Amino acid sequence: VKEALSAQGVVEAFAAKLQCFLSSSELLEAERVVLAQLGVTHQELLFDERGIAESGSLAGVGACERFLRELGSAADRLGCQAVDRSYREAFAPNYRRLFPDARRRYYAVVLEAAVAEMGAIGLTGRRCALGGRALAFAGELRDAWDSV
Repeated sequence: VKEALSAQGVVEAFAAKLQCFLSSSELLEAERVVLAQLGVTHQELLFDERGIAESGSLAGVGACERFLRELGSAADRLGCQAVDRSYREAFAPNYRRLFPDARRRYYAVVLEAAVAEMGAIGLTGRRCALGGRALAFAGELRDAWDSV
């Protein structure tokens, strides 16, 4: 059984990984700045007793949204290739307003739904059940988030 890290443990683990990466001689100074800023916003995240980023309060959601914005910005500035998002063209109009193009768009509510293993999500005032494929992707997102 995987033990959940304490909030402090999560921050320390992320800081240690980031520091190791930042000290790499292969990084350019601009890349170091981008990653250091990402580290700052990560440290602003609020964690629950299980070490999971808390997004149930306004402060928690705000910190999570800031981190996700910085994460997307860092990926863009570091030249990380974005995955194909052409599937968004099939979204219903309400969801198209949230995801109108192929740009990276990260939302705390989507992250929370994946981490909390919710079977449905409500982004536009209506709850929609997640299908098997979406639940599988949510599991991958949850695992990735746990490793941050």
